[in-house]
Amino acid sequence: MLLLSAGCSLISGYELSDWNQGHSLKVWPALWANSIGYDYRTVAKNGLSNESIAREVIHYCENNTHPDMIAVQWTYLCRYEIRLNYAVQGTNFKQLSSWSYIVDDHDVIVERMSSRWADLPEEEQQKLKKGIKDHLEEISKSAESRIANVWFELVNCRETELYHSLRAVNYLKNYLENKKINYIFSMSEEILLPEENAVTDIYIKDLIKEVRTAPWILFGEKNRGFTRWAEDQKFKMGPHYHPLEDAHFNAYELSKDKLQTALLKSGC
Repeated sequence: MLLLSAGCSLISGYELSDWNQGHSLKVWPALWANSIGYDYRTVAKNGLSNESIAREVIHYCENNTHPDMIAVQWTYLCRYEIRLNYAVQGTNFKQLSSWSYIVDDHDVIVERMSSRWADLPEEEQQKLKKGIKDHLEEISKSAESRIANVWFELVNCRETELYHSLRAVNYLKNYLENKKINYIFSMSEEILLPEENAVTDIYIKDLIKEVRTAPWILFGEKNRGFTRWAEDQKFKMGPHYHPLEDAHFNAYELSKDKLQTALLKSGC
């Protein structure tokens, strides 16, 4: 029996103590798998958008024996996926992200992020600052950067973010249900599923109604996404602002009954 997870760095387990070559066994879906005796694999990768998360799950299912359960944690809405006309390195698919592409003064972003590192030794702070600045400068020279400058100036807005993300969620939902593959969804931030009266776009309202019919796991009394819930609970974050082991263990504890319910419904 196999449980497959999907998502971004929050589910790959970046910054967790055992993160190695792209994955950790201390993330909450892996804790699920271990508790029920399932094998565990992940297609989560750092920096993925919701569109690319859906693509990675479908690619796995089309090229491997179907998992017995898939746990997807959708990521931040401000990320997009584009497909370039040429492969710069390995694949044509690239990610657009607002914070890393359109800010001209990289020092501004570095200083804004450095407040998260105030408790770290000075040497470690300087290393992190240099790493972020080098990363931003490398991205700024790319083809994606040129596209992002236009995209975030002329196209992006809250409704655009919602539409692209909800479309990806619904796309994967329909694929998994058509293939009769058991799944459960979660999210990093609950703004992925706003109340219908909080949006004006009629087509987004339609998508919200549809994706709400999927099995969802949210956290805490306020039904938060994983990251927002971890912030509310004041769990320790890594230097790059990923919830650490305590958050994942508590998320597992809160959600394990919902997983058991989902497994029973699916007949697993």
